Amino acid sequence: DVAETFKSVVAHAPHELNEFIDFYGRTYIGLIEQENSWIIVTPRFENTTWSCYNSVLSGCRRTNNVVEGWHSRFQGEIQSHHATIWKFLDFIRKDEADNKVLIEQLFGGHRKIRHPIKRVYLINNSQIYELVRPYNEFKNTGMTKVYLHRIGRLLKNNFAYIPEQNDYQPS
Repeated sequence: DVAETFKSVVAHAPHELNEFIDFYGRTYIGLIEQENSWIIVTPRFENTTWSCYNSVLSGCRRTNNVVEGWHSRFQGEIQSHHATIWKFLDFIRKDEADNKVLIEQLFGGHRKIRHPIKRVYLINNSQIYELVRPYNEFKNTGMTKVYLHRIGRLLKNNFAYIPEQNDYQPS
């Protein structure tokens, strides 16, 4: 689906984007356009490493923000670019102790052991899920272009999706 959708987008893209399209096609899709035909190549990054489609449907995280948060906390604690092994081990021990407390809280029946996700992110996740969920219905009815247009509008409007009049609604 990714390759076919990419070809569809490229067919409607302005010529000013050709250099970007070549880069993106070669790096992420595994396609190079030459003389009105497509050559299949091995992409540098398979779509399983960058596509969030399955993550959205399964309710998993789509970003590495959790890792970024841990790294930020790590740097704040260590306060050095070249820390000693002892500082590093102290941080790891403290982090392990914090995680043990969280695990005990879970076993003890506590449900709110972490900071809640901000409401705006919950709304964003819900909107993304509601757009991604009916993809196969759009695809099966030949409406992939409408699907992509909706996602584009969601991103352009900073996650404030507003359906247009006569917007196609799959059953």
